[in-house]
Amino acid sequence: MIILNYDYIKLKVVEDILKDSSFDYLSIPILVENGDILYDDFKNSLLLYDLVNFKDELEISLNKLKFCKSLYQKELKHKDNIQQVLYIDALTKFPNREKFISDIKKENDNVKSIAIIDIQDFKSINDFYGLKIGDNLLKKIAYLIEETISFVKPKVVLYKFASDLYCLKNKSLEKDEFENIITFVLGAIDSEIFKEGEYDIDVKATAGITFSSKKNKLITKK
Repeated sequence: MIILNYDYIKLKVVEDILKDSSFDYLSIPILVENGDILYDDFKNSLLLYDLVNFKDELEISLNKLKFCKSLYQKELKHKDNIQQVLYIDALTKFPNREKFISDIKKENDNVKSIAIIDIQDFKSINDFYGLKIGDNLLKKIAYLIEETISFVKPKVVLYKFASDLYCLKNKSLEKDEFENIITFVLGAIDSEIFKEGEYDIDVKATAGITFSSKKNKLITKK
């Protein structure tokens, strides 16, 4: 939320400043104090919420300020909820494929390599043990991978893709280091015995790795 004194700075100046910043300025409500705002000023892209006058209408302006703050907090909460739905895997609560695509599109998100981890014959596990146990396995595998790569975070980031796929994004490790991490992760999965009630379940996994410099990296089997 921005309170702008129109006697000292104009809306166009504020807009130019915000455009050069990293703020999502289109959603920032602006309360304007003092000055006679021309109609043309309302044609810009700023979110003008209301006019305030703390000198002559203090109580009214304070109420406007409180109400604006309340609405903005609700808007932020709403955006957070949308982000949760769009970018978080509902089962494991890890970032999903959409979040991965969003991240690698950012200019400042350097990606040296990625690996896709695939649980072998997971459909048979679902068919034999049932979907509930299958879902529990997917969550446990995600937690196991996260624990296994904990010593290289945030250099390596875990994403949960659809079905039985996991993605590891390497931001700064060298090729041999990342390959060793993937080997380590596969070994951890292969050696773990997942207990589900009366069942002890062995899980095997394979990985595809790419070191392509392109944004739309192609996955090749390793």
